[in-house]
Amino acid sequence: MTIDHIGAYLVDFNPLRVIGRIAMPLFVLMLSEGIIYTRSRTKYFGRILVAAVLTELPLWLMHNQLGATFSINILFSFLLCIIAASLIERSWYFVCLLPLFVLLPEVLGIDYGGSTVIMATCYAVAARLFPQEDAARKFIQSAGLVAATVYYVLLTGSSLQWWALLALPLIWLYNGQKGRRLPRYVMYLYYPAHLLVIFLISWLPTVL
Repeated sequence: MTIDHIGAYLVDFNPLRVIGRIAMPLFVLMLSEGIIYTRSRTKYFGRILVAAVLTELPLWLMHNQLGATFSINILFSFLLCIIAASLIERSWYFVCLLPLFVLLPEVLGIDYGGSTVIMATCYAVAARLFPQEDAARKFIQSAGLVAATVYYVLLTGSSLQWWALLALPLIWLYNGQKGRRLPRYVMYLYYPAHLLVIFLISWLPTVL
């Protein structure tokens, strides 16, 4: 993620963007795992909401500095993913609302559009159908990544996003076990903080 943002906002170096394509599918996978295992889904939603709001300022500053078209950060899409996954967990009937949840990020101008919702929904369905980390669950998760990638490329014409499929082997290697974790709030604050640092690095040469 950080490598991707350095390539996007600091050095305009395409190979860094290629490496960065791997980040989003893995973040959505961890988001889906968080939805399943969190002790309080309401608090989980709240923490991501706070991080999303904090991220808007450095993102706006960055886009303003570069003269780029402003977009809402992807964490707001993650909030929609939590709502969609929670509804599907309650009843399969809520799957019929999926087009609405895919459309909303497009209408609101959220980064990655509805592709994150497609991916997260497939991850949620996989977890509900196959609670164990087995081949069937991995297949549905992989199908979700492929579907979300195809959707994004067809909608935006960005061939760069095909590189997100490099995350497929990592998804298959994931064993569902909790690894080492940083303090909770470090993980949530890192996203807005690293964008602010990148902005300051890009902004300083213009005032010196």
